Amino acid sequence: MNLSPQTEDITTTKGDTIAWTLTLVDRNGVAINLTALTVKLTVDPRQSPTDDHSLLFQLTGTVTSAASGIVQFQLSDVEANQVPGTYHYDVEVQDASLHSRTVLRGKWIIEPDITSATAPPADVHAH
Repeated sequence: MNLSPQTEDITTTKGDTIAWTLTLVDRNGVAINLTALTVKLTVDPRQSPTDDHSLLFQLTGTVTSAASGIVQFQLSDVEANQVPGTYHYDVEVQDASLHSRTVLRGKWIIEPDITSATAPPADVHAH
């Protein structure tokens, strides 16, 4: 049995707070049943942090279809407005007894937002 997590990079755009979903599957492409599990996504600048001092943010997902392995995440304004760059993330599932397993990991890439960067100041009105 191979319990190694899947690897996939995620690219987001700075400032985007719209909810997005992940379908968690095992190495054979079979959905991970999320019934009675908590799903956490953690982003850190370091690939192998030894503590949580540099933690960028951590989200708890909302399971929308447990049997199909579908979980939804939503970034707050603060979480979405991090400095563009390449970070590292993992997704962990945890049961009620606090046993956990990392099921997904990779690079978390935040790209600059062109619209926000070029938007006129709030006191300027377009005609």
